[in-house]
Amino acid sequence: VAPTIIPDLRSAAQSEEGEHDDWLQQEYVDHLSGYSMDMLIPSYAIAIEVDGPSHFDWKGQRAMGATLMKHRHLRLLGYHVVSVSYREWEEAAAGSASIEVGRRALLARKMVHALKHIKPS
Repeated sequence: VAPTIIPDLRSAAQSEEGEHDDWLQQEYVDHLSGYSMDMLIPSYAIAIEVDGPSHFDWKGQRAMGATLMKHRHLRLLGYHVVSVSYREWEEAAAGSASIEVGRRALLARKMVHALKHIKPS
């Protein structure tokens, strides 16, 4: 799932001149805990976790304990965790006129929700 989400976020980060801003880091490792994050927006301490099928039970509905623990630990370390599940990703693509529009709308909703009460660091 991560390989399909990361390019969408990276393209959203492009400036009008087509250059990438440095606001989004991929495969970031927190050196205190050793946890890796799929993506990080450092200025807001937003950790974006792309959760594929292995993060959920056999029905794909409940997150596994290790995933919940990692998200909890990241929050205790001061990160705001945004989780994008593979099911949401696929449903967003199916529920829109175009795959790209649906997925970008999902990311936008999740980011707006995360930014509501966050102040830049």
